[in-house]
Amino acid sequence: MKLGFIGCGVMANAMMGGIIKNGLFKPEDIWGADPMEAGRQKTKEKNGINVTGDNLEVLANCDIVFFAIKPQYYASMIEEIKDHVREDQLFISIGAGRTLDYLAEAFDHKPIKIVRVMPNTPAQIGLGMAATCRSTCIRECSKRFRDSDDRISVTASDRAPLRRHDIVTIMSIEKSRSGEYHVL
Repeated sequence: MKLGFIGCGVMANAMMGGIIKNGLFKPEDIWGADPMEAGRQKTKEKNGINVTGDNLEVLANCDIVFFAIKPQYYASMIEEIKDHVREDQLFISIGAGRTLDYLAEAFDHKPIKIVRVMPNTPAQIGLGMAATCRSTCIRECSKRFRDSDDRISVTASDRAPLRRHDIVTIMSIEKSRSGEYHVL
């Protein structure tokens, strides 16, 4: 199984680093695409992954693909890749404001597997929360958070309206002196 990222910015690099650190994927099994040579080089040096300037190369090589680009670039990225997606691929979108309805329409309502994830900034240091919701091709919807030592992992079903999904980006997690975690 290969993991890909379209976009190699701060959040993508934070996720790559955590994935590699926790042994979920080896660097050689991860691909990242970025239009900027400097971004590709920094990602290669930091995480040791395969890098390219071609989004379609990531699609061709990966089973799971993160859309880790700014929301304003989604339309052009999807237009470029939508005729090349495979039925067996899973796509994970972290674009704020890019709803499942938006993504379904942009992909011409093809039956593709998309999970929308809203990570918040503490995820950059390995301590954060992310709300997820799925396209109709995927069954589970959950909220998950874990500490950086991976000692805590909580998953709970969430049936909140999708219109409240983006609020997770302003949530934070605080660890008290007693070692308890609190969602703020």
